[in-house]
Amino acid sequence: MGQVANASVLVTIGAALSNGFNSAFEQTADKLKTVGSAVAELGNKAAKLDALRNSQAKLSQGLDTLTARQVKAGAASGQAAARVVDLKTKIASGGRRIDSLPSTRS
Repeated sequence: MGQVANASVLVTIGAALSNGFNSAFEQTADKLKTVGSAVAELGNKAAKLDALRNSQAKLSQGLDTLTARQVKAGAASGQAAARVVDLKTKIASGGRRIDSLPSTRS
C-alpha cells in the first residue's frame, strides 16, 4: 500500500506543478499578446504621424509657393499702377486733361 500512496502523492504533485506551469505560461502568453497588440498599435500610430508630417511638409511647400506668387503679383500690380500714372502724366502733358479720358468703369 505504501507504494500506491507514494505514487498517488507523486501524481498529485505532478498535476499541481503542471497546472502551475500551465497557468504561468498562459498568463505570460496573454501578457505577450497584450504587449504585441500595444506595439502594433504604436506602429500604426507612428505610420499615421509620418503621413501627417509628410502632408504638412507638402502643404508648407505649397504655402511657400503661394506666398512667392503673392509677392510677385503685388510687385506686378505696383508696376502696373506706376505705368498708369506715367501714362496719365504723358497724356496730361500732351495738352489733354486727364479727366477727359474715357472711363473704363461700368
